[in-house]
Amino acid sequence: MLITKNNRIDDAISSHTFQVQTDLVELESTIHYQMEQGWNDDNVVLEKMEDIREELNSFTKLGQSLGRLTKEQERELSILYNYVSKYPDYTGVPNTILSSADRKKIEVLASNLPKAGWGMNISFSGDWDSFSEKLNKLLKQSTH
Repeated sequence: MLITKNNRIDDAISSHTFQVQTDLVELESTIHYQMEQGWNDDNVVLEKMEDIREELNSFTKLGQSLGRLTKEQERELSILYNYVSKYPDYTGVPNTILSSADRKKIEVLASNLPKAGWGMNISFSGDWDSFSEKLNKLLKQSTH
């Protein structure tokens, strides 16, 4: 019984890890689509970034309540949350127009995500080590 519970908890953690990565891939795709369309709907990108922040919050709270995240994992989730939070927030106001500087920052993010391993036609897994490795690559890309 205990093994089954632990397996379910591990599956939930893996599922959240996978969902965050799926959201990052969708963000990369959404940004590229907006670039191709001449940024005709900035809100779509901002909404996807909000989805990522919400998923990270949910993941962190779940992991803490289950006691299954290490301090290092919590730290990495926090780093990714702060990283995504440096971009403009989704305000819920329709027809938000990003500044050209904000669009440029977001376009750089779109090019950095696949370099880190999160992009269309790039496979990824739900295991933490893979997630952590990709996060570290993304952070290194952002400092160059």
